Amino acid sequence: KRALYIPGDATKTRGLLDWDSLRAKLGNAGSVVPGKIITIKAGHTRLDGQHVDWHAAADFADSYIRQGCTIQVEDVDQYFPALQNLVDSTRQTIGLASRMNVAGFFSPSGSGYGLHFDASAMWVLQLSGQKRWQYSLSPAVHSPSENCIPTAGEQASGVNGFNVDDLVETV
Repeated sequence: KRALYIPGDATKTRGLLDWDSLRAKLGNAGSVVPGKIITIKAGHTRLDGQHVDWHAAADFADSYIRQGCTIQVEDVDQYFPALQNLVDSTRQTIGLASRMNVAGFFSPSGSGYGLHFDASAMWVLQLSGQKRWQYSLSPAVHSPSENCIPTAGEQASGVNGFNVDDLVETV
């Protein structure tokens, strides 16, 4: 519910996840990593405030980033042992029996994922750079059954409890 800054030098998260290492694993094989399917999305927020995303082939990921899009890659923990160890130790430490997985988001400066809410609990570990977060101090929907990315019109009219004026911003 609050940000926690853990001081240290740039090596404290080395080996967990970075774009160059992930890109090397994706290679030129589309969205297939040897024996496993990896889900890749590209997305951006249009000038009218509407977030759009689409399934993307790994071959185009670098191009999308150069164009200002965010790349989202699901289940990346299964390809990075240090990241999987962090997930396993976190599950054990907090006594969580359910599955945890890691999604990696890679965004060029000035871009990011659009306004949305998730149906599951999220834990965010920022590995590099800065991010501007906009969030509500109270849930838009209590116990949502599915994720929601409101359209620009829904945001403007407050559908599902969205109220852009109530958002808090932090970097």
